[in-house]
Amino acid sequence: MTRCNHTETRPVGDDCAFAGPVTREHENPAAHGNITRTERCVLCGAERSVNINGIHEEYGEWDEPFDDED
Repeated sequence: MTRCNHTETRPVGDDCAFAGPVTREHENPAAHGNITRTERCVLCGAERSVNINGIHEEYGEWDEPFDDED
């Protein structure tokens, strides 16, 4: 199976209030305090959380969907 590069994403559900960092590795404190959005990759179905505060964004890690082909 080829690895997806998640180039095409769409928001999933409604945005929610900021609840905390979505990553520790690349934390961006400027993105904290407004909303958290869940994005889904259109190509493979993986999801990640994104904190957004004005022009600042903090991206969480992709949560890969289960591969049922095994």
